[in-house]
Amino acid sequence: MNFFFAIKSDYFSCELTIPKFQNDGSQVNSFVPFECFIKNNNWIIKKSDYLENENFFFINEFNINNKKIFFLSNDNEIKKNYLNLKNNLVDLNSFTDTKPIEFRCNLKIFIKSMGFSSYQSDYSYKMTKIKGSVLSPIFTLLNRDADRNFIIFKNIYYKPLEDKFNGYLIDIKNKSIVKKFELYTNFTNTIEIQKHEISDNIFFYADGFSGIPIYISLKDGHISMEHTHPPHLYILGDDKFLKINEIKNYVKKIIDR
Repeated sequence: MNFFFAIKSDYFSCELTIPKFQNDGSQVNSFVPFECFIKNNNWIIKKSDYLENENFFFINEFNINNKKIFFLSNDNEIKKNYLNLKNNLVDLNSFTDTKPIEFRCNLKIFIKSMGFSSYQSDYSYKMTKIKGSVLSPIFTLLNRDADRNFIIFKNIYYKPLEDKFNGYLIDIKNKSIVKKFELYTNFTNTIEIQKHEISDNIFFYADGFSGIPIYISLKDGHISMEHTHPPHLYILGDDKFLKINEIKNYVKKIIDR
C-alpha cells in the first residue's frame, strides 16, 4: 500500500493527481481517495474532497496541508479496520503495490500563470515502520543561482506521533555542522537553504526517522523539483550497505563531537 503527500507553501501551490488504474491497466473499482491526519494523539480518517475524470482523481491546493496524507481505499476497508486505524496506520490493500514499476501519484507544484514542475509522491507502507537516518547530497540537486532553494522532507510514521527530531547540513570535508534544524514526524517539513550553504562538501542528514527529501529551486517564476535515491543505489557490490553504514557513522561522529 502506498500513501501520497503534498506540500503547503507560501512560495508555490500544489496539486495531486492519483491514477485510477495500475500499470497493467487494471481499474481502481471501488477505491476513492481518503485522507488522514493527527488530532488528540489519534489518526483521523475520512474521505477526501476530490475531483475526478475517467482516469484520475484530483486533489487541489485547497484540500492540502503539511499534516495530511492521502491513500486509496473504500468504506468497507475503513470500517473493518477502524479501531486499529486510530492508533496505527494499517496496510489496507495491495492495489498500489505494483511491480516492477511503482504505482505513482503525480505531485505538481506551480506558481500561478508561470512555471510548474512535477514529481511522484508515493510513500510505501513499509517505509512508515522505519526509524533511522537519511543522508543526501544537495550540491547536484539545488541551484546556487536560484532566487530561493528549499529541501522538503516528508516523514510518515505509522503511529500518530508529532515528535521532534534533528536535521543537519553537514560539511563532510571540514567535519563541521553548517546548520541544525528541527524536523517533525508525520509532517511535510520545509527547510530553506541559503546560497552559501550549497557546496559539494555539504550533505543533508536527518537522524531519528526516515523520510523522503525533495529539492526545490525557484528562479524568475520557474521551478525545478528534484529528488535523490537512497545512497546504496549508487554503490555496487555486496558490501554496499556496510559502506553506507560506515559513511553514516562518520557523519554521526561529526555531530557528536
